[in-house]
Amino acid sequence: DLVVVGAFEKQGLKDAIYAPLGAYIDAELLAGEPSEVREQLFGFKFQSAVFTVADAERLEEFREYLFDAGYSEVRGIGPVRFFVVMEDRIFNNTVNTLKQQIRYINVLYPFLYLMVMVIGVVVSYLLVVIRRSEIAIMRGLGARRGRVFLTFFFEQAVLCVVGCVIGLAGWAAVMGVQTGMLVGSVSVLQLWLVGGFVLFFFIGSAVAVSKVGRKAGE
Repeated sequence: DLVVVGAFEKQGLKDAIYAPLGAYIDAELLAGEPSEVREQLFGFKFQSAVFTVADAERLEEFREYLFDAGYSEVRGIGPVRFFVVMEDRIFNNTVNTLKQQIRYINVLYPFLYLMVMVIGVVVSYLLVVIRRSEIAIMRGLGARRGRVFLTFFFEQAVLCVVGCVIGLAGWAAVMGVQTGMLVGSVSVLQLWLVGGFVLFFFIGSAVAVSKVGRKAGE
């Protein structure tokens, strides 16, 4: 009895049919010691190999090399009748996920800057307003508006700078514990956000002190 299990279309000059290694040789033979199996493998010819790309960043360069060298593709037979199969599905999925997350982050950046601006202004304004009684007392005792402004503004500025330094130091310590280093790194974006927070904190403090000091003088 004859059972048809498939069809073969000849490609090129040779009747080359690709088959699993187990159909050609006992795969367990390859797991032995090289010195023991070397002579047993002399009678076989292999036209396939498994390799690992050392640098994943040069994967596109490797694809271009295969194309320029004429290696056959899935839907096209090239001058070189060999197919190179790259199992890069996990790598490509990871890259696509990272690219998508980067796009999301780029979209959220303006909202993040806006939140930093609002938080800096609101926090500084509230910290000054809750001390309007002290400002009124200083104005009632004859302190000039400029002196009151400098006193409270300098106080808020010191609190802001010290708080930001402590926050950055705490973040560096946490990152250092996670990475196994003495001190972790602080990104440029974090420094920009801290700088923006300090700037708008100063602006909110200046506005609040001026407004409360003017009302206290009245």
